[in-house]
Amino acid sequence: MFGYATDETEELMPLSLLLAHKLLARLHELRRDGTLPWALPDSKSQVSNELGFSDGAEDSEDGQVEKGTRRDDGSISESHR
Repeated sequence: MFGYATDETEELMPLSLLLAHKLLARLHELRRDGTLPWALPDSKSQVSNELGFSDGAEDSEDGQVEKGTRRDDGSISESHR
């Protein structure tokens, strides 16, 4: 849970939280439309971003972790469509 507003995004949410929400929303869409039939609804997402400065300019480096839980009855070929 985040308890503050920030000007990082239009939504006034921290960028990492907004990206995590968008990743999970897309995963939900893919699960619902049948593209990822093996995915279960309790997926998790974590996004972190690191900001640094070099030569007076801001550099950014982003990383993400997404865990989609899955059913065990899916085949490998089905999960790589």
